[in-house]
Amino acid sequence: MTDVEKQLIIENNELRIRLAENKMLINALKDDDTDSNQVMTGDCPNNAGSSSKDDPYEFIIGEMKESACVLSEDNSIIYCNKLFVETFAIAGVSILGKDILKVVSRNDKNIMETLQRARKKGKSSIVITFINHTDVVKYFLLSVSSLSYNSSFELFLLFTDITEIKDNRLTNELLLNHARLAALNIMEDEISAKNELAKTNKKLIEEIRERKKSELELQQSRFNLLEAQKIARIGNWIYDLKSKQLVFSDEIYRIFGFELSHHALSYEELKNLIRPEYWQPIDETSQAAIEEGVNKHLEIKIHRRNGESCTVYVIFTPEFNAAGKIIKLNGTVQDITERKKIEEALIKVNRLYNVISRINQMIVHNQRRETIFSEACNIVIRHGKFRMAWIGLLDEEKETIVPVAWAGAEHGYLKKIKVIPYTNIPEGNGPTGLAIRKGKYFYCNDIAHDPVMSLWKEEALERNFRASIAFPIRLFGKVIGAFTIYVTEPHFFNQTEIDLLSQVTSDISFALEVIETEQKRLEAEKAIKKMNAELEQRVNLRTQQLEQANKELEAFTYSVSHDLRAPLRNINGWSQVLLDECKESLGENGLKYMDRVLSETLRMNNLIEDLMKLSRVTLIEKKKESVDLTGIANTIAHRLQDKPINHQLEIIVQPGLRATGDPRLLEIALTNLLENSYKFTGKLSHAVIEFGESTIDGKQTFWVRDNGVGFDMANAKNLFGVFQRMHNQNDFPGTGIGLATVQRIIHRHDGIIWANSKINEGTTFYFTIPEESF
Repeated sequence: MTDVEKQLIIENNELRIRLAENKMLINALKDDDTDSNQVMTGDCPNNAGSSSKDDPYEFIIGEMKESACVLSEDNSIIYCNKLFVETFAIAGVSILGKDILKVVSRNDKNIMETLQRARKKGKSSIVITFINHTDVVKYFLLSVSSLSYNSSFELFLLFTDITEIKDNRLTNELLLNHARLAALNIMEDEISAKNELAKTNKKLIEEIRERKKSELELQQSRFNLLEAQKIARIGNWIYDLKSKQLVFSDEIYRIFGFELSHHALSYEELKNLIRPEYWQPIDETSQAAIEEGVNKHLEIKIHRRNGESCTVYVIFTPEFNAAGKIIKLNGTVQDITERKKIEEALIKVNRLYNVISRINQMIVHNQRRETIFSEACNIVIRHGKFRMAWIGLLDEEKETIVPVAWAGAEHGYLKKIKVIPYTNIPEGNGPTGLAIRKGKYFYCNDIAHDPVMSLWKEEALERNFRASIAFPIRLFGKVIGAFTIYVTEPHFFNQTEIDLLSQVTSDISFALEVIETEQKRLEAEKAIKKMNAELEQRVNLRTQQLEQANKELEAFTYSVSHDLRAPLRNINGWSQVLLDECKESLGENGLKYMDRVLSETLRMNNLIEDLMKLSRVTLIEKKKESVDLTGIANTIAHRLQDKPINHQLEIIVQPGLRATGDPRLLEIALTNLLENSYKFTGKLSHAVIEFGESTIDGKQTFWVRDNGVGFDMANAKNLFGVFQRMHNQNDFPGTGIGLATVQRIIHRHDGIIWANSKINEGTTFYFTIPEESF
């Protein structure tokens, strides 16, 4: 079908509508009919009758020789003509109130877009295909116009049969002639209509306007009321005491789960929807409202048509006649299912918060595992209103779960179900076994039908257990048992209850960890006390041994000082006498030997003297005071520089060096280090010795550096040993005790000492003196 053909048919249809409107007004004027309620129904049959008897477009539809109808704002059919019913309806089935898409085409998006376009732009059109119940294919040009006589979004639909045009392809000229002929007829009638319309009374127009305005306001009020009822889920009802008739509003039908087109509910149908336990309360409440003449209310549970349960709030209000006699019962029915669910959920949540609070209080005042388990079960039953609760611990050797505490309607259940394994076998795949094995909660919300509880279903249902849940109990991350709870209501557990009950088991697990930690702490304290006692005994013993060793060391020191030195002095003296008196008789070799004897006795005396100094370092009582290391080093440097030497000596001391320690011991240490550097730089033409301080690894570190002969670091492990030497005695004489003395002094100050050296490049000694050592 071409665009020209389509446009001609649309224009033809618009002209027909205008002609029908004019004829209606002319007839009304001729008959002197000014009552806007008296409008003809045209060809529209009874079963497709209009819902708006005073609408002028009903007359237009009756005049149409094509299928026509009017749609409401939600696209449902308000009224239609006979030809529309014959074309699109199924025999014996009413189509008023039905969605146009379900009558003409199943949810055709193109038709829906055409309707929306007409509401926005005023009119629209589309070619559609329709297959009737006898499988005959027809083509229609659907012309849609927005009705402008009121403020609603009602649409006028005209279906022009173009099947013949579609099949035979009539020419544009033929259509054009038909359209021109129709236009001439319409223009002729329109001129006549205008002449008649000029004679109409302005008062009639005003009356019609006022009536339409009132009707629109009434419709809006009714619409607002219906919308308010939908939002609040409230419907109203009326019961006539005389006729025994009960009338419901649309919203009540929705509450009961019926379509709005459903027939009136019979008493038996209504009774089947109400739970039997509420039949008598309803009769008693309604009778009390009639007898007492006051409002009554009642909360009941009903079954919707689809079997779903809901709660409604019913109000009974008596209506009196002029004589004061009750003639009717009026009332409302409000669906409060969601409100009841919220109230029940709040009650459950408050109960669980109470359980958590009481368990936490109980945990604070109990430090025994058995008491915590028992009290937790009792609190869950007493304050959580559960049916039964029990705690089972894992026996890893037997691979079973052993009940240790329970409360509620146990009634021998735990003995009946016997031992619960936690291995992957049917007996271990209930909520409790899975919770322990998987380490997370498991629940069965319908014990009667869930196969996971099939092994225990009979015993559980006998005790009115309808749902259960199990939570793992942990100790330092390891699952040691489970807390299992049963309730009498199927589908009880939702995420809110699960989260709160998880907190209960978490608190129990935390309490177990606290108890375990406290037990370990007490055991550790006991062990520490025992160790302290043993250590004290050992310290006393060591102190006694140290005192004994000190006495022996004092005796040894005395022996060295007196018993060894006396013979050594005698040897030296007699050797000196022999040298003086027999010098001429000894000869050259004899004199040489006597010099060697005197030299060795002197060396032996020095060794004894150094050993005495080393022993005194250990025995001297340590003092604590601020020591001017720069001053001590300068004094030692002046003494060294005053010695007769045949080379240049430079000693550099960093100013401001101080440490906290014993000044006598630190002077001995610095003397040994500086004299050591003096000795090993004695063969250089220009000797340089330095004493300074640096920060090494975040610690204050002192050092003595020289440019002497140095030594091989491979032998550094023997550096601080007694009588250990890095060089030949003939090259650099000494006893090998000086560095051992320095190390002992530094260790007495809780410091450390080390060296860094290279052969012929000098040596640096580093040492620390921590203040904390005092």
